[in-house]
Amino acid sequence: MERSIETGSILTAGIKDRKSYTAFLLTACFLIPAVIMLVTYACYGMAPFGENSVLIMDMSNQYCEFYCGLKHMGSMGDFFFSWSKALGGNYIGVFAYYLSSPLSIFTLLCPNAEMPICLLYLTCLKIGLCGLTFGILLNKRHRRKGCTQNRIYIVLFSTCYAMMSYNIVYSLSLMWIDAVIWLPLIILGTENLVHEGRWGLLLFSFAGIFISTYYLSYMAGIFTCIYLLYAIGGKRDLTKKGIFKIFLKFAGSAVGAAALGAWLLVPTFFSLLQGKIGGENYQNNNLTNYNLLELFKKIIIGTYDGIIIRVTPFLYCGILVFIFFFAFFFLKSVGRDRKIGIAMIVGFLLLSTFILRVDWAWHIFQLPNWFPYRYTFVISFIMVLTAANAYMHFEEISKVYYSVFTLLMMAVYIVFFLKPELGITKQQIRYSVVFLITAMVLLLFLKYIPRSLKLGERRIRTYALRGTVWFLILCMTSVELSIHADYLLHGLNNEHDFELYDQYHQYKKRMEELIKIAEEDDQITGGNGFYRVVQGFQRNYNEGIGLGYQSISHYSSAYNRHINSFLHKLGFAQIYLWSSNSGSTLMTDALFSVKYVLTDKEIEQNDPEKKVVSWNPLPMDPYDRVRKYDGTILYRNPYYLAPCYGASNQISQFQWGEDPLASQNNLMNAITATDTDYYVKLKRGAEYSENKTAKATTYLITMPYSGPLYAYFPKGTSGESPPETPLLINNEYQLNLYINETDCTLYMGTYEKDEVVTISIEADSEKLKTSGNVFYVLDMPAFTNAVNELRKHQMTISDWGVGYLKGNINIAEDQVVFTGITYDKGWHVLVDGEETTVHAFEDGFLYFDITPGEHAIELRYIAEGKHVGFAISIVSYAVLAIYSTVHLIRKKRKTSI
Repeated sequence: MERSIETGSILTAGIKDRKSYTAFLLTACFLIPAVIMLVTYACYGMAPFGENSVLIMDMSNQYCEFYCGLKHMGSMGDFFFSWSKALGGNYIGVFAYYLSSPLSIFTLLCPNAEMPICLLYLTCLKIGLCGLTFGILLNKRHRRKGCTQNRIYIVLFSTCYAMMSYNIVYSLSLMWIDAVIWLPLIILGTENLVHEGRWGLLLFSFAGIFISTYYLSYMAGIFTCIYLLYAIGGKRDLTKKGIFKIFLKFAGSAVGAAALGAWLLVPTFFSLLQGKIGGENYQNNNLTNYNLLELFKKIIIGTYDGIIIRVTPFLYCGILVFIFFFAFFFLKSVGRDRKIGIAMIVGFLLLSTFILRVDWAWHIFQLPNWFPYRYTFVISFIMVLTAANAYMHFEEISKVYYSVFTLLMMAVYIVFFLKPELGITKQQIRYSVVFLITAMVLLLFLKYIPRSLKLGERRIRTYALRGTVWFLILCMTSVELSIHADYLLHGLNNEHDFELYDQYHQYKKRMEELIKIAEEDDQITGGNGFYRVVQGFQRNYNEGIGLGYQSISHYSSAYNRHINSFLHKLGFAQIYLWSSNSGSTLMTDALFSVKYVLTDKEIEQNDPEKKVVSWNPLPMDPYDRVRKYDGTILYRNPYYLAPCYGASNQISQFQWGEDPLASQNNLMNAITATDTDYYVKLKRGAEYSENKTAKATTYLITMPYSGPLYAYFPKGTSGESPPETPLLINNEYQLNLYINETDCTLYMGTYEKDEVVTISIEADSEKLKTSGNVFYVLDMPAFTNAVNELRKHQMTISDWGVGYLKGNINIAEDQVVFTGITYDKGWHVLVDGEETTVHAFEDGFLYFDITPGEHAIELRYIAEGKHVGFAISIVSYAVLAIYSTVHLIRKKRKTSI
């Protein structure tokens, strides 16, 4: 029956056999949603079709730079380590969270300056794959159930699944879509296990999601356990022993998949202990997340209410999904227990988004303050799957149901139409009504088209007519989902702004050239290639990774809270997940092997998007000017130190100061075993005055010494001072105070002794918190002497690479080796070929004991858990290979018998 229907269909003309038709359907499942998304992007004006780009929030600040960083693996790092991440550190957490999808390899084909275009196509590719895997699931279910409906519905519901709201809104976190790709295969593997006893696909798909996106695999795993119970409940002939075997195989598949991916998962776990798992997280004391009635908004096309807390989950997948999902509960041929099961699953999932503590559990007990309900792709999945199941019983759905459903939906539309204050526009209502009525007309027409028509004595099949209606339904749904996606893109843009492609492209090309100039200068000046770069401006915190240079800045969910805290106390800007090189001083640049500094006075003002933030636009007089390129000046630090040098063995006596610059004083004294005021704190009244007016607070400073002037203007723990407050030096605007990037030590310029400097903070003085404001001058002769002493006992680098540093060092009495490298348990130090114990300096930096004299030292990084993880995976692959071989041999023997 099915074959004869398909062969005659207008949509399958010329396709003679079932396999070819299946290939045709699955190709359509992939291409249609991918093309819909591509067309939507093009209509929105995304590059290469317009001036916008897909860069927004995390896609810009994290993913884009990490994808660019893949090209620098081998020079700056590998999967397990990166010199570009926060002074050098564990990278496996970043790789596993953002990059481990096999599809990431396609970004290697694209120049980094054009990465936004590549990410657009990668997004479309992933959305197409969502449709493909869902199509594979529906096709197998169709065959298993013996359904006689034309299989073209598989394309329709696969498109709805791929274009779910979740995929559109959270495409800015591109790795999450991998979970949407893998989930249909996991569920198909679960059904194969229950119905056929086969567990191979389940093992493979579990391993795939564990490796591609371990974070969302937890959420997909919880849902799969729930679905397993539902699937077992539908298998009537199972015995207790059979159920036990299913549970055993299911657990074995999950454990086996984890073992296959242990090379990635085990070191990732240890990496996370440095950050989110071991640190404080966002807290919310509410009982619920939103008003339950607000959920009705999400059944209307184009509803976007934000991606921060106190919003509702994104559920819309197309009006046809809602029509058939609710129709499922009125099918007479479907057992009551099946209906109750689906109702309980969907009810539990929706309540999970509503009740905060359950929502918290879904997020691995780490409640997000952005991007809520990260597991709601499973809600869309079960709704679309249920809707597709209902369509298999299309003839059972009565016209009464269609009428009642239409009336109820119209009632909802009318309420929102009459109450625009609820946040739904009239245009959204008009679209919703049009698509609802169009869908109902086409479905009723399809329902009442007979299988054949009698014309005289001849009976003619109506395949062509039915195929035409299906084509119209598919076109209607494609247009609907494209309009819906466009609304969501506009919602994202209104809240967070998509970036302009040309601004990214020009900035990236400029920075790539400047980094190249720095590399050439290092070679000219006899450098060994090991140096760090800091900027007086930035577009994001991961430019070091994206541009391939050693950096202090970093921002990701795989952050190291210890180095973040250390840098913040030392005067660097740092908030929660990110740390920045803003706040660097001449002293920290020397101690942390910073050889090059970039500044640009006009870059922030010339940025129309205000994406670039500047905190250091002033001339860097203590540094050697290398070159000016396209408005940006590259400086060389004449006080640059190697990453390892001799320090006093009393360094453990270090204590934090009353402010960051006092702490830097203490640090230099602890390293050099001196008691010197390298930074001289200016005294209020004697060396500077403070004058408050209604519009500004002005400081008049008389320089006691020649040298760099630094200041610290704390914004307060509760942000007491008004944000984006202009700061002027000598009546010229320089930067904005009281934003995250300028909550740090700030360079105020270099001046001569007795020179008068005017610093003004332009804000209502009553609103400013100025009691913590301090000014320091760096004593250049004392600082220069200290650096020269450290250079006598610094490392001469003979070789370095990924997580590797080798050279010679001459150590004096009562010294240890201090490094400007982030402490991590993965570091192993060899002194003259013998491993020595390493220590953590204030949980931030690595240092180690050593005897006086000339030594060969070698530092090697091995990510914690790497060897264990690889051992588990190797054994697992070996066991799987042996099992597969034995299975094939037995199968051949049975066949031969």
